[in-house]
Amino acid sequence: MLGQVMLGSPLPLEEITGVLITALFAGSPSREAEYVDSWLLSGHCAQQAMLCIQFSDIIQRTNAGTSTMLDLRSMRLWANVCLVHLQ
Repeated sequence: MLGQVMLGSPLPLEEITGVLITALFAGSPSREAEYVDSWLLSGHCAQQAMLCIQFSDIIQRTNAGTSTMLDLRSMRLWANVCLVHLQ
């Protein structure tokens, strides 16, 4: 299922969040099970977030004082993507 999600573009915020959670809890390499590289997954999340989130629109609404809950969710997701990718 993760492979199918990774093929789509741009992903909705909910699917980016799901991939990010997978990246956060990806285990270390082992010979017994399949290994998913957390840095690769978080990088994919960053790429998809840049495609999905309209940063310039969010900045305009924030400066005008009319930001929405979607703007808040988007910025929280972006902050978490950056944090997980740098971890």
